[in-house]
Amino acid sequence: MGVRRPIATSVPTTILVSAADPRRLREHGRLPDTEWVPLWDKRLAEIAARVAGLLHAETEEEKREKRGEAARLNEIV
Repeated sequence: MGVRRPIATSVPTTILVSAADPRRLREHGRLPDTEWVPLWDKRLAEIAARVAGLLHAETEEEKREKRGEAARLNEIV
């Protein structure tokens, strides 16, 4: 999507993580990049779709107003 995933590590932490046991890292909730990247992309796409939906959503009141206007126009015709 063009948005970089967040990285919450410093240079010293990166060095420690690269030398750590992958099994122990997973026990602490750290996924390897091969698993993290697809999850990040999927989550980002879901957030973008939800935001787009919210930005374009009509409120129930707006929908009622439109139905009312349409009903009035039908009465005129």
